[in-house]
Amino acid sequence: MFENDEWLAIIKKLIELTRAEAAKWSLGDVNVLRSEVEGTEYEIGSVDNDGRAPYFLAIYTGEGFDREELARIESDPGEFENYTPGEAVTDLQRIANRMARGGPQLASKLLADMEKILPSPKTNEPWNPPSSNAPWEETPF
Repeated sequence: MFENDEWLAIIKKLIELTRAEAAKWSLGDVNVLRSEVEGTEYEIGSVDNDGRAPYFLAIYTGEGFDREELARIESDPGEFENYTPGEAVTDLQRIANRMARGGPQLASKLLADMEKILPSPKTNEPWNPPSSNAPWEETPF
């Protein structure tokens, strides 16, 4: 249905929308990720249902009995010199999966919880880890 440059543009835009949290992904059956953008549904899943690459990206329109798959592409190892749509599918799956599982919100919560225990110093200086006073780092006699 689509040429490689069209697939790449579609996938890159989905990645952009996902990072901006404008495309919301949810987990469906057999770990298939789903998002709806302006009446078009996108699904990402494992080709062989094992939760690992290779992945597919399918595009659907319509609902119920009128639901129709417009196009589908599967991830591939790609080439060394060119970013292929197949490689982009893998990137999109990783980002969509992270968003569907609440990765950014979880990271913010964990950091906020840790900040309550030990607040970060209010400084513009770059962070340098404190030196350790561990016994194995002491200078021998």
